[in-house]
Amino acid sequence: MGTNDHPLGEISVKVNDNQYHVIKFHRQGYNSTLQVDDYNVQSSFPGGNQLQVFNTQSQIQIGGKWSRGKKRIDRPFSGIISGVVVNTLHVLDLAAEKDVHASIRGDVALIQGILERHDHLQKMQQRINSEESEAVALIIGIIAGALIAVVLVILVIVKFKWRNDRSFKVDDSKEYPHGPGAALLGNTASSTTSQAQYQLNGALRNGDKAQMQQKQKKRDSKDIKEWYV
Repeated sequence: MGTNDHPLGEISVKVNDNQYHVIKFHRQGYNSTLQVDDYNVQSSFPGGNQLQVFNTQSQIQIGGKWSRGKKRIDRPFSGIISGVVVNTLHVLDLAAEKDVHASIRGDVALIQGILERHDHLQKMQQRINSEESEAVALIIGIIAGALIAVVLVILVIVKFKWRNDRSFKVDDSKEYPHGPGAALLGNTASSTTSQAQYQLNGALRNGDKAQMQQKQKKRDSKDIKEWYV
């Protein structure tokens, strides 16, 4: 616009990748905005003094920039362009109708059946979206599997820990043999005999009883004292 160029574009987005893109350009006075697909809107607000503002187009170049000095197109676009509308003016339709106000330079050809091409591009976009959905589903499945594995490991650890901490209850109502000769796995006969020999009331065996009686008699004879009044 005027004597200076005000470039405006989206550097990080490629539009010649065999995909369908929508480009929106809007100009109000000396300010302009550009949006490619659903990316952020790029704006241009030139500074300095504005001598004149006009909203009508002087020259529109699509698909590259014509260099008058080099007599060639700088940075040519390779692909298909359709549906260009500038200030309600259908530029490509004018070129197809060979309007006197439109000129074609370089290797440019009119493609018939652009709707079929557009359908093919839509199918490509749908395939890309389906592939992205499959990738997202795969990631979600991997995360879910990892969570399930972690839960199973925790359950196994808790189960083994519960086994180690298990307590045993002793039934006090059952009779168990007591005494120095008692064993955990002794037979019933030996247990009964041992229990009979070592009772809590202080009973002694037969041989020990006779010896204790003799000792008691000797002790009684020595301890006898006579008292005279």
